[in-house]
Amino acid sequence: MKKTLGHPVETGELNGYTIALTAEDYRQTTSFWWHAWSPSGSYAGQSNDEDLLALLIARHRFDHA
Repeated sequence: MKKTLGHPVETGELNGYTIALTAEDYRQTTSFWWHAWSPSGSYAGQSNDEDLLALLIARHRFDHA
């Protein structure tokens, strides 16, 4: 079994933010994390729940308006 090291397995865009999905091995279970960067390159944060990603981006936009 090949271990993942948190390298992006997929990238994309959501509401103008760059998104990277990473897969990490944690206690022999794969965990997925979504990371977001603003158009200016500011790190907006990460979530292990894809449904919360849009809220994370909205909060980052509000905090940096």
